[in-house]
This record gives sequence, structure tokens and C-alpha cells, in this order.
Amino acid sequence: MVLGQDYLQKYRKKDYFELARELRGAILQWGQATTGIQFLDEYSMDFLKHRQIVESLEDFSDEELNDNAEFSLNFVTSLILKWQEEGMLD
Repeated sequence: MVLGQDYLQKYRKKDYFELARELRGAILQWGQATTGIQFLDEYSMDFLKHRQIVESLEDFSDEELNDNAEFSLNFVTSLILKWQEEGMLD
């Protein structure tokens, strides 16, 4: 109910609308991450690191960005190969 757009609309004219919008977004992201982690098995910790990297891209130096991009690429490639092996991808 809280995640629905119509729920957020009732706060549109309130002083705390931006806070309500940000909290709704955070709850939605948390729910998506929690649901996704259930299917990642041994990749769950790497997923959390990957998400942290994606959300902090502008905070990295060029060298850190290169290292983190390599980590994320390896993570995504490994996950795709695992899902392909398990027949989850057509």
C-alpha cells in the first residue's frame, strides 16, 4: 500500500512530500534487493558490493572506478553464466 503511487499523491501538497517520496523509494529498493538476494545464493555478498558500487560511481577516483567496474563486470558475467547453466535463461 505504501509503495503505490496513489498513496504518495496524498502527500503531494505537504511540506514533507520529498521525504515521503525518498522513503518510499528506499523501501522499494530494499524490497527489490531483498527479493533478489533470495535467488543469488553464494553471490549475495557480491550483489551487495555491486549495488554499493553502482550507487557510488561518482565518488570513485579513476583507478577505483576501473577496479570496481572490473568487479561488477565479473560479478554480472558469473551470475549470467550460472543462470544459463541452471537453465534459467533461454
